[in-house]
Amino acid sequence: MTAETLDTQHGRESGVADLFQDLPVAAALHDLRDPAGALEVNARFTATFGYRASELGNLTGWAKTAYPDEAERKGALDRILASVEAHRRTGRVPPPSEHRVTDKWGRSRTILLGAAAHGPFALFTFQDITEPRRAAEARKIAESSAGHATLTGKTILGGAFAMLQAPGQDIARFTYVNGSFLDLLGVARKGVLAEPLSAMANFPAEDHARWMARIRDALRRKTPFAMETRLVAPGAPRWVRAEAVPRDLPDGWVIWEGVVVDVTRLKTAEQWLERVLDAAGGYVWSYDIPAGLAVFNERWAREMGLEPVQRSDQWWQATHPEDRPMLQDVVGRLVAGDLASCTVTYRRLNAQGDWVWIKIFVGVSARDAGGKPRSLAGVSFDVTEEQERWLTTQDTLTELRESLAREHQRAAVAEVTGGLAHEINNLLGLVTWNIERLTGMDAADGAVADGLVQLRRAVDMTRDLIEAHRDMPRTDTSDEEQDLGALVAKAVALIGKRRTKCHDLRIKMPDNPVKVRGNPTQILQVVMQLALNARDAGVPERPAKVEISVLAAGTPLPARHPDAGALVRPGVEMALLRISDTGVGISQDVRARMFQNTFAADGARGLSMGMGLPIVARILRFNRASLWIDTEEGAGTTMTVAWPVNAPKADPATANRPQAGAAQEDVIEPNLLAGVRALVVDDMPDVAMALAAMLETAGAEAYCETDAVLAQEALSEREAGWSVLVTDLQMPGVDGLTLARHVADLDPAPPVVLVSARTDRLVAGEDMPFARVLSKPVSGSQLVRAVRQAIDAPKQPALSEE
Repeated sequence: MTAETLDTQHGRESGVADLFQDLPVAAALHDLRDPAGALEVNARFTATFGYRASELGNLTGWAKTAYPDEAERKGALDRILASVEAHRRTGRVPPPSEHRVTDKWGRSRTILLGAAAHGPFALFTFQDITEPRRAAEARKIAESSAGHATLTGKTILGGAFAMLQAPGQDIARFTYVNGSFLDLLGVARKGVLAEPLSAMANFPAEDHARWMARIRDALRRKTPFAMETRLVAPGAPRWVRAEAVPRDLPDGWVIWEGVVVDVTRLKTAEQWLERVLDAAGGYVWSYDIPAGLAVFNERWAREMGLEPVQRSDQWWQATHPEDRPMLQDVVGRLVAGDLASCTVTYRRLNAQGDWVWIKIFVGVSARDAGGKPRSLAGVSFDVTEEQERWLTTQDTLTELRESLAREHQRAAVAEVTGGLAHEINNLLGLVTWNIERLTGMDAADGAVADGLVQLRRAVDMTRDLIEAHRDMPRTDTSDEEQDLGALVAKAVALIGKRRTKCHDLRIKMPDNPVKVRGNPTQILQVVMQLALNARDAGVPERPAKVEISVLAAGTPLPARHPDAGALVRPGVEMALLRISDTGVGISQDVRARMFQNTFAADGARGLSMGMGLPIVARILRFNRASLWIDTEEGAGTTMTVAWPVNAPKADPATANRPQAGAAQEDVIEPNLLAGVRALVVDDMPDVAMALAAMLETAGAEAYCETDAVLAQEALSEREAGWSVLVTDLQMPGVDGLTLARHVADLDPAPPVVLVSARTDRLVAGEDMPFARVLSKPVSGSQLVRAVRQAIDAPKQPALSEE
């Protein structure tokens, strides 16, 4: 039976066939008198479900395609025909019933099926309500947790939404948005439900394409997505984050549950953290254990070829097979709660398909009510370059480190030994002077005379023992030619990649190699110590940037005396090295004492603890090299080192060793220094008083001072009329060399006699502002004679000793 048969029975003019075909809903006709008769369907039915009448045959044929399950099919047919019979019997059309059917393409469809009797025929109507039903389901799911959603494993307040995606489609539409969603994005409900793109109305234009590409990719692959954007709506700028997770339905539809939250404060903190991590070359990530999802920051995801939100099984696939068991064991222990945090290094593939070394610092970031880990968080660093360098040059670096450690140890021993010698020689000077004073007073007493001889012998033996031990730590220095740039590169390698990147440590080299002569380990010591000081010159919130420059040959030297090391002799070719930092600078008080081995750098920013700088000064003096400091508090520091290119090194000045046994022959002439006005400066009061007493024995008028700063002021007083300055070398605040240079600038300038236990700190052949140099312990006759000679010949400075 067809629609045309109805026209025949009712007259062609009835137009039943045309009416049937023009129905706005899918419809079908079935002849109740012939259950096996053909089933007629209209064009809307074919458009909706895909089947033509010829493909279905009769009502039973349609039922077999619509209800693949036999039991379900029988029940559905019984209900449909019962509705037709009820209409025929009562005259009332039963309400449509809901059915789940399968279309020609194998998709599950939810329909409302209406059944009515029309004479001997049954008329069926089919209303597709699949999408409304899915939208209602999505709305119900979203409303059940409206305002509360999970963002990277944490329950937060936010705007909830639900989207519905039809089978085979890569687009979805909103079926539910709550008020917080609308308020956060500054959009209207009607517009969002009608046009999904209107949700991005207040996004920056440059973000539209990026969001659309990410969302379409997530819809196509049915994977979670998470994105952030800065809104350009009126008012204070703010950042929002959207996350959505798909839920697959049995019929191929997908419900996307999502949340939008205001992450402005989080983004501000994250941007600060990003700047810190950028400086350190780090990346952040988190892992939601129950959901099995890892969330990465965008830069990390981009460089490693990851999705910003990724399932853990996908993440494991990119780890190196050899490292995977170890890494899985560590993660398993973290997830189980056996570990709270740890550090591990492994290999993984990056976006270019290369294996890179990653070091991660990971820990448990959240726990559930029972204390079981719920999420992990970590920071990762790409350490490929550092790891490869470590693997390929470990032996070389180990050898260099051991060499530097040995040299530093020897230098430290030398500093300690020299300091002890200084103190002991000061005391020996007092003993020697008192032996001189006692000699001859009790000549008749043989026991006293013998005792004085023994004391002299003991003083000589003590002095010789000190000198022998002071020379023991001295390193044999190499006079071979060295490439200064290559040594700087080795020093930077020893500092390490992470510190180098953290402090933006840069090296500048001239076009041509710069050669120097010296022990390579000692040069490395100087560069390393100054570079480490520069590294430490910043503050935690603003690490110092460091630059090491090897200057081109011929660069002029600073036009002033060096702050450490030896004076530069005219005509000696020097190579220049400059180490600059952007730290806090060095105060004048610290600058005056930083190279003294008695100075503790605790609390002084920009200076490493221990004996590093005194050792640098010792190495510079021994190699006849020089150092200048240019610093400004709050603006940074520049250290300039000048190292000899060809000048041969000379041994330090040989200390004067007066024989105590000969003191009896050294008689002080009572009036040799008559009319002389002398200022004696030594930080040990007893020593200063003993030296003054020696001068006074020869008729001089001697004054003692233990504070070199006050002595500097006294020397500047023109009316004081000083004839000579007798000073120690190593003193706190202002040392003897600085004091002598100050005197050299006075008019008139009294001669300066140096009396020191550390004449090894002077370099032979250098021009020094001393008329005479004596090594402690000194006898009274030696000091008196040296002062007399200095006064008589003040224009002839000399480094030679009495």
